[in-house]
Amino acid sequence: MEISERDAEFAVNQLKELADNLAVATDIVKMAGRAGLERGSPPEEVAPFFRMSFSWIAISLYKIGELWQRFGRLASDVHKNEMRALLNEIRDRGVEDFRNKVAAHLLDRDTKNPLSPEELTPLAMKMMRNDMPGFFSWLHRFDDPGEKTVTSTLLAFRADILRTFPNVRITA
Repeated sequence: MEISERDAEFAVNQLKELADNLAVATDIVKMAGRAGLERGSPPEEVAPFFRMSFSWIAISLYKIGELWQRFGRLASDVHKNEMRALLNEIRDRGVEDFRNKVAAHLLDRDTKNPLSPEELTPLAMKMMRNDMPGFFSWLHRFDDPGEKTVTSTLLAFRADILRTFPNVRITA
């Protein structure tokens, strides 16, 4: 399937939007977590916020695979390897399970019942590899923009597409 300039424009803008979503989510969750700790908020008060935030992150991470399936051949050899490694990491972290069981559906597909908090926690912990600060550093680093992260990998892939299609209209 040949990729048109219109398709490339879509990919370039979607990659930027996904990188921005992950960067903003990283910052918001960190700020909210600090605010909740400072106020002494009980877990049940902050749990809905974290569920919403992690759902948005999981959906954004899942979309990376969808973009890769369609536009992956536009990546340079170096970035193909980086993107494949990223997609493997996303798979290993159980992002699709979190998306399917928590973020995208009301009921668990297997049991047809809503998940209890006790069932949600292991899915979130797997996605984070039991390391919330490390998870957010993997997503995006405001303090070290040169560090290899999900967002930097997406933006490098985006740059490959822009080299192939330098005249696409950038809207994001």
